[in-house]
Amino acid sequence: MGCMTEHREPSETERLLAEVDGMLTPGRASTVPAQRSGEETGHVARFRARLRGALVAGAVAGAGVWLLFALLPFLDAWSGGWGAFLSVTAVTLVLRRPHD
Repeated sequence: MGCMTEHREPSETERLLAEVDGMLTPGRASTVPAQRSGEETGHVARFRARLRGALVAGAVAGAGVWLLFALLPFLDAWSGGWGAFLSVTAVTLVLRRPHD
């Protein structure tokens, strides 16, 4: 009996090479798309990017306010830092960027 070969999915590198080969060879189309099967598109990807940016902005603002309040002995540094983090994160998430 003949040996049956097992069908496997092409790797990401093989997909990209097939796409480049299809683009460079005139009259030949790529048979394997380079798109990942689990790739996020649309609203989910944009929201994740906005969330990541909001968390970074909140962390920078919180650290800056905490540092400023830590230098002033009559203000509570922790509550100011948390307040700045939460408010900047919320405002960054709520307000839309011009290109969204």
